[in-house]
Amino acid sequence: MASVRKLASQTAYYGLSSVIGRMVNFLMVPVYVNQFAKLEYGILSSLLAYTSVLLVLISFGMETAFFRFASPKEQAGKAYSQSFVTVGIFSLLFGLLCSVSYQNIAELLDYRKYAGMIFLLGGTIVLDTLSMVPMAKLRYDERPRRYAAISLLNILTNIGFNLIFIFIFKMGIDSVFWAYFLSSALKLVFSLTDNLPKSYAIDIPLIREMLPFGAMIMIAGLAGTLNENLDKILIGFLWPEGKEYGGVAMRAAEMTGEYAACYKLAMFISLITQAFRYAAEPFFFRHAEEKNSGATFARVFHYFITICLIVFLLISSFSGEIVSFNLFGVMEKTLIPKSYWPGLKIVPIVLLANLFLGAYFNLSIWFKLTRQARFGILFSGIGALLTLVINIFTIPIWGYMGSAWATLICYGAMAILCYRVGQHYYPIPYRLERMTIYFLIALILMQVNLGNDAHFLFKLFSTGLYIAGIFWMEKKKPLVFA
Repeated sequence: MASVRKLASQTAYYGLSSVIGRMVNFLMVPVYVNQFAKLEYGILSSLLAYTSVLLVLISFGMETAFFRFASPKEQAGKAYSQSFVTVGIFSLLFGLLCSVSYQNIAELLDYRKYAGMIFLLGGTIVLDTLSMVPMAKLRYDERPRRYAAISLLNILTNIGFNLIFIFIFKMGIDSVFWAYFLSSALKLVFSLTDNLPKSYAIDIPLIREMLPFGAMIMIAGLAGTLNENLDKILIGFLWPEGKEYGGVAMRAAEMTGEYAACYKLAMFISLITQAFRYAAEPFFFRHAEEKNSGATFARVFHYFITICLIVFLLISSFSGEIVSFNLFGVMEKTLIPKSYWPGLKIVPIVLLANLFLGAYFNLSIWFKLTRQARFGILFSGIGALLTLVINIFTIPIWGYMGSAWATLICYGAMAILCYRVGQHYYPIPYRLERMTIYFLIALILMQVNLGNDAHFLFKLFSTGLYIAGIFWMEKKKPLVFA
């Protein structure tokens, strides 16, 4: 139990930066959607989706490869230097390619007016990939305070630059990309301060070992990133321009913008997953050889899913109140403009999808510990295929609702497959009975709370009763994992 408390403590530090970062990302949405046209916000969302995919490709799984090859501890320094050098070469090559072809990329995407944004985005990708391994080294060294401080500085500078460029210099949508670029540059500087590799000499034998492992992690990560971002890319290609949606003619970029804005609400569960992931990955590797590691992993999974179910019920029940918030009448505008509200129907679906994604991340530790990363590729590949096929067939008909259901089906299938196969190769004593009950009650309450006549106080009472019931059960009748 002490090890779980330590994990919770580190998760709190990593979570501070990760959760605040994503919260700020969400809180900037009202600024963006109220300052930029829906079309521009859709283009921004699409370009950021491409960025997520490129970051996974260029980093080449070297963060996880570093954790894997930093054992035994005497090899950590060498693993760090080789990971950093490898990512450095890949990112600088990408930067060179982007600097000479950004205008062609803009024409290919039909974003000719936004070529300068693509150039800046390319530079930001280089800076972010270069800082990935140094930030991973801080996690490996168990320096969560330093990690959190750098991440928070990145967040604060990003906010500051955004607000200055948007409201003072009136730079429009370009403001966002300049803010990303400058804040990423500062993050790189601080992540390398007192954290530089001791050697930059290339160790060919070690790199030959690290690259195949990193490649498998990258492929699995790429499939996962496509699962999360492919919808925002495909809507732009598959939605017929000007086709009516909900009785309103909508361009593809506008549909992307509406979907992306409401999707942000559904990302609250990913806040927990992201924070947990940073602390849990090295935690799982360190405790894998302990006698009761299986029971520890099962206990962690139980508490994680329980917390996610609480967040699922809270956000899905109060999504309408969140987007319509106007500081009790003080603000003229609501948090999200009313023209975006039709997209709120995706929120419970994508929240549930992200819950399954969090479950998958927890469950996936078995193939990392057993060095069978091929299963990660298999599960993520199946998910990516489901995402691609379902989006292709449903977007032209149902628009972003098809994308939301594709996300849920994808992550649900991945979690179920990972659990079933994992119990064969690396049995862990998960206790699913109580979680299933929590899950079913949350679904029922969500449906009731989203009813047309559900009053705010009733929703507050029902969710409060659900949370109190869970705390009572976990305290009075704790589960035994063995």
